Amino acid sequence: IEAGTKPAPANVATLLGLDEHSPVLMRRVLFRDGDRPFDLVTYWCPVELAEGTGLAGAELLSTGVRQHLQAVKGVRLEHVVERLTARHPSTAEGKLLGLGRSAAVLGVLASVFNGSGRAVMVVDLVLPGDLHELEDAYSL
Repeated sequence: IEAGTKPAPANVATLLGLDEHSPVLMRRVLFRDGDRPFDLVTYWCPVELAEGTGLAGAELLSTGVRQHLQAVKGVRLEHVVERLTARHPSTAEGKLLGLGRSAAVLGVLASVFNGSGRAVMVVDLVLPGDLHELEDAYSL
């Protein structure tokens, strides 16, 4: 629904190791199931990483963002650190997702790291609470 260079919000700049308001590429995608939106995903990455890719364009990608970056730029994404929050949607999120101000959403803020341990992308997911349930499994 939107793509282009934007000033980095404070939380995104911190996660990417940039100064606040540094220019970054922002790509926002709204996923729907029929008529109902079910995911709002915003990708943030340094401008130099996005140069020469299709991330800044309005066109849909033929592959996922990870596969696209690997094919076009040779970037290998190694691991992700996620922060989960339960919250109310912002006004803009509520409008895009068709939710009221008091609705619950699950926010997932994911820092994506390359092989050298540098965060090269931040992915911000907003998931309507009445449509999603997360399950996690791990060894102790």
